[in-house]
Amino acid sequence: MSVRRPICPKCRHNKHVKLRRNRVQNGAFQCGWYCTEHDRFVSDNGRLWLPKMEVLRIMQPFGRGLDDVPFIEAGDNDVIYCIVCDNPHIEWHHIAPQHLAAQFAPDWQDWPVIPLCKRHHKQWHDILTPNMSRGGSK
Repeated sequence: MSVRRPICPKCRHNKHVKLRRNRVQNGAFQCGWYCTEHDRFVSDNGRLWLPKMEVLRIMQPFGRGLDDVPFIEAGDNDVIYCIVCDNPHIEWHHIAPQHLAAQFAPDWQDWPVIPLCKRHHKQWHDILTPNMSRGGSK
C-alpha cells in the first residue's frame, strides 16, 4: 500500500517526512507528518494533526497501530512551562490559529507556537477566537 505523504516546505519533497507522535505535557498525544531533516511537523492539506482514525487507517495495512507510531519528544530535562502561570502541564498554542491556516497560507506552519496550560489556552480562545470550536473563522 502506498501512503501519500505531504511535501515539506523546507525540503520541497517528502523523502524525510514520516508519521510521528508528539506528546503534549498534559499527557495527550497528537499524530502528524514530521520532517526528520528539519525537525518540524508538516501541514497536510491545512491540518498539522491527523485524526487518530486516519492514523489507524494508515497503520493497519502494515499490521501496526497507534502505539507503533514513534514519538517526537523533548529531552528528559527539558521542562516547558505555561508562559502565564508557570504550570508545567502545557499545550502548544498556535499564534496563527490552525482553523485559519488557509488565511495564513502558504506559511501557516512557520508561525510560532507558545506554551500555555489548559486553563490559559482555553481562556485565550474563549476571549479571542470564540467561534473556533463552532467552525467559525473569526
